[in-house]
Amino acid sequence: MLTWKKANADIEANKHDAEARKQLFLSAKPGFCCLERLRKTAGEELKALVNGLQKWSSSKNGTRLSYLSALHAIVCRERRAAPDPNAVTGTGSIVFYSFPQEVVNQIAERTGGRPVTVEVPGLCDGEVEIDSEGRIFLVQPLTQPNGQIVERLIFIAQVTKTGEVFTDRDEKGSPVVLERVRKFPIKAGRSAIRNGR
Repeated sequence: MLTWKKANADIEANKHDAEARKQLFLSAKPGFCCLERLRKTAGEELKALVNGLQKWSSSKNGTRLSYLSALHAIVCRERRAAPDPNAVTGTGSIVFYSFPQEVVNQIAERTGGRPVTVEVPGLCDGEVEIDSEGRIFLVQPLTQPNGQIVERLIFIAQVTKTGEVFTDRDEKGSPVVLERVRKFPIKAGRSAIRNGR
C-alpha cells in the first residue's frame, strides 16, 4: 500500500522524468481522492455536530447555567487515575460552541470584568424560516451519507407580537429581551438572504 509520504517522496524523486511521474500520479490518485473525500466528510460531520450542539443548547431555557456547569465538569475535568493511552484529551471547546454567552458571562464574573454580548455571526447567503410564533430559524441543508439532502433548522431568535426580540428565557420561562422593535404582523414563511440582507 502506498503511503502519503512515500507517494510524495517518489514524485519528488522523479520530478524530472515525466513518464515516471505520470505513472506515480496515476497510482496515487485513488488514495488522494479517498483522502480528499474523507477530509470533506469530516468537515461536514464536524459542522453538523456543532450545529446540533447549538440547536440542543438553544432549547435549554432557564437552566442554561446548570447545563454549562455539567458540560464543563465533564469535558474539562482532571485526567483520570488510569487514562486510556489511546484517548484524545478534550480541549473544552464544546462549552464555547454550546453556551458561548454564558461562558463569557462566567469569565467576566470571575475576573471582575464587564460582560459583553457574544456577537451572533452575520448571516450570509442562504434561507431563513419564520414560524407563526415569530421564531426565526436558519435553514441549513445537510448531505446525508446516502447522498440525500435534508434541512436542519437552527434557532436564531424570536420576535414577540409586542416587538420584543430574544434568544433565551430565564429560570421562570420569561423571555430575556435583547431588543425591542416596532410591532408588526408576523407572517410565517421563508425568505432568502443575499449579501447579508
